[in-house]
Amino acid sequence: MIGENLNHEAWAEGLKKTGVEYLPKLSRGLTAITELMRNGNEAEGARFFAQATESLRWLVGLLTNISLVKASEIEKFGEDLNTLLTAWENEDYVLIADLLEYEMAPFVEQVNSALLSLEEKKKM
Repeated sequence: MIGENLNHEAWAEGLKKTGVEYLPKLSRGLTAITELMRNGNEAEGARFFAQATESLRWLVGLLTNISLVKASEIEKFGEDLNTLLTAWENEDYVLIADLLEYEMAPFVEQVNSALLSLEEKKKM
């Protein structure tokens, strides 16, 4: 049991470290996709969006395993992901761009800030 806890703690620390490195890139990527879709380059934006969905799934895994934000915020993120999927199915690139810019990117930045705060507290 103790070994399992240590392995889980080491794994969680690895997730946090990866998150600190990766989340700013994800946020910038979501912003870039938004710009592509808003500037009439839906095909390229859609290509990058398809790649970004894997990153968003990774973020869900991170949030599932590490308590960083309130449960209600995670629930809203899940609802936004469902809305994003529906927009994708309907090829509603305006809604996709809006969700990425006004919901997803700020949430990613919020999670990143929470991770950075944890790292700072750990150093103290």
